[in-house]
Amino acid sequence: MSPDRVSCPDLPFPSLAVVAAVEKEVDELLRALDAPREGYVGRRRVFYGSLQGVHLLILLCGMGMVNAAQATTALLERHPRVSLVISLGTAGSYPSSGLDVGDVAVATEEIYGDLGLRKRGRWSTLEPLGIPLGRSPEGRPLFHRLPLPAAPRRWIQEVLRGGSFRAGPFVTVARVSASPWRAQALEKRWGKILAENMEGAAVVQVCLHYGVPVLEMRGISNPAGCRPPRPQDLNRGALRAQETLMEAISDTASLLGHISEDDERWERNPS
Repeated sequence: MSPDRVSCPDLPFPSLAVVAAVEKEVDELLRALDAPREGYVGRRRVFYGSLQGVHLLILLCGMGMVNAAQATTALLERHPRVSLVISLGTAGSYPSSGLDVGDVAVATEEIYGDLGLRKRGRWSTLEPLGIPLGRSPEGRPLFHRLPLPAAPRRWIQEVLRGGSFRAGPFVTVARVSASPWRAQALEKRWGKILAENMEGAAVVQVCLHYGVPVLEMRGISNPAGCRPPRPQDLNRGALRAQETLMEAISDTASLLGHISEDDERWERNPS
């Protein structure tokens, strides 16, 4: 059947949407889904079902920022009442983060690590152009750094009692760090950052645009600058992120309580 002809069911409230680049990053979630159904949104594979009584949508966006932005936009146009978008996957940890393979990290903000100006061989931020990528829910111009709402993160911290993960800034890059000097250069540029990935900032930016709460959670698959990750480490990072999310989903009432605290602010987000 053509992707355009596959019907997509309306989502009941509340519903969570998980966005991941590849199936390996959600394989355990897919196995755990009750009454799973498969369809397409924006010509991207999507799975519908429930997990521990929670309505869940799992979207495979493909690798990279363009794929992530297109898929998330299609998702929110088709399902505008999603309660929370969760960007899930793996990441490479930076030298000063203290994170090891199999650890889980949650983003407090996302940073576009490659965007900027280059003049006379020197890099600088986009601020001198004076053209922001978007605006925060409070109306503040956003250039490289995109804040994630605190409410979903408080849910995770409350349910897991602060354990099982670290919270801090993530960097989204168009080219992964394949050498230690590249990872060190990005860390020097952006300060204390936990991990790098290739989709997160795009998912967050689209959610900011639509005023939809977003959470980003990733399992560490390798130290940034050490490529390629061993297959067993990639699997371990993906598995740990999924296990942590499934543990947190067990307390959806707490999640919805935290999201409702931020609803009014998010509704005021300019389009």
